[in-house]
Amino acid sequence: MKKVNQKIIEKMKELRKKGLSYNKIGEKLNLDRKTVLYHLNKEYKERCRKEYKKRYREKLKKDKKFREYHKKLLRKEYRTIMKLRKKYQEYDKIAREYRRNVKKIGYKKAYRILKEKLMKLRKKYNIHFPMRV
Repeated sequence: MKKVNQKIIEKMKELRKKGLSYNKIGEKLNLDRKTVLYHLNKEYKERCRKEYKKRYREKLKKDKKFREYHKKLLRKEYRTIMKLRKKYQEYDKIAREYRRNVKKIGYKKAYRILKEKLMKLRKKYNIHFPMRV
């Protein structure tokens, strides 16, 4: 499966302006029609995100193993930050902010914010280690 980056999205937009259908754009760029539709149609993208969030929430409520896995994942990320905070001051700020966020907005939102900030720092310092358990 091909990863969609900003260049590909720009190419999709360009082809759509020329009047090509989502199917034709997908064939031309070796992508699925739904992938093209997701990146070019805001309504479809929003609908997909809402459905994903709904399924995710339902899974968190129903599936005990999934809840435990999610908490384990959060703890592992937090431990990683705690190790790195000694070396990089920015990680220390993120660790403190994460603890506050968990109390205020809950695990799921706090984890999303944590992940975004970690990705930026990992690129900045060229640190490579797995995100998943």
